[in-house]
Amino acid sequence: MSPRRVLTFFAVIIVVLVFPLGVAAHSELKTPSPADNATLAAQPEEILLTFTEELDAKSSVTLHDPSGAQIAKVGVDATDNTAMRIPLSSLTLAPGTYEIRWTSVATDGDILHGILHFTLTAPSPTPTVAPTASAAPSETAAPSASPSLIASPSPSPSGGGTTTTSTSDLVIPIVAALILIALFGAWLVRSRSRGRAA
Repeated sequence: MSPRRVLTFFAVIIVVLVFPLGVAAHSELKTPSPADNATLAAQPEEILLTFTEELDAKSSVTLHDPSGAQIAKVGVDATDNTAMRIPLSSLTLAPGTYEIRWTSVATDGDILHGILHFTLTAPSPTPTVAPTASAAPSETAAPSASPSLIASPSPSPSGGGTTTTSTSDLVIPIVAALILIALFGAWLVRSRSRGRAA
């Protein structure tokens, strides 16, 4: 084998060995939870980012509310050095779009950055129970539809007077008639007495 072929062979071996090592040195994001641009109806229990390789202690992830303010920050998970986890049990997230900013530092010092988003929608309103068809007790008794039994005064006859006549109303005409008869009688007696005297 010529020296030129030997050098080419070793160059290929070095490239094959070194190139995968260079690729493996990157701690790339593998699985985000919640997923990027997810829309959630309820607050998640945690934010979990899993990476392809082990993470250096300098790695971190932060959570930012809809206004952009940072509300949480953590480093590498204590039980899994390929993950970073933000527990949300102590936080109450309002509806809106949240941002997750992560920085992964590989064990060889290689650094990667990324940004994820998720949207938390307002909870659905609790349905109210429709009122039943049964009649609710009324505060006041309903007026009776039957006519009142209280007697009302009967209408008076036309003219406004009563139907009975008093005895005084009868005495006056009788007395007047007697006076007229007496005067007529006295006039007759005088007339006869004058005729006889003539």
